Amino acid sequence: MEVIILWIVMIIFIVKISKKSKQQNQNQSQTYNGHSQGTSQEAPMQRTPQAKTVVPAAKTAMPEMQTAKTTKKQESVQREEGQSVTEYLHEKAMQDEAEHRKEKMREAMKERKYHGYLNTAQRLYPGDPVPANQRVSICPYCAAENLIPLRDTSKYHCYFCRHELK
Repeated sequence: MEVIILWIVMIIFIVKISKKSKQQNQNQSQTYNGHSQGTSQEAPMQRTPQAKTVVPAAKTAMPEMQTAKTTKKQESVQREEGQSVTEYLHEKAMQDEAEHRKEKMREAMKERKYHGYLNTAQRLYPGDPVPANQRVSICPYCAAENLIPLRDTSKYHCYFCRHELK
């Protein structure tokens, strides 16, 4: 009996949701060619051949005291009139890649500064052979196996715990 009541409630709920979605679809289908055919007093939408990003009036009156990052991002997001979507996406991907490289470089410099400007040794995976131009150094702190070049005189730290290797 309880199962039947549960099924009836679920069916009623699904029917209500489908009616709401049909009403929304009908409201959207009444808009034709940028003008609303309903009785609401909406402003007609303008269709443009290419999408443009519009900067609100509040942002155009910003003082010049704000950071340059905001304006650079706004410039990079806008696209030119004659530029195709694929060209814009390619350009945006190149900008994102350059930004990612800069961020990685900053993180690497921060880590090198924190760990005493030592190079990080490579990890030796179990079962892998040791290359001819490298030697194995076992970390005295965590006993991890690290690969260090044979002829390199600079100091290294462990790939796992960042302890200085000898």
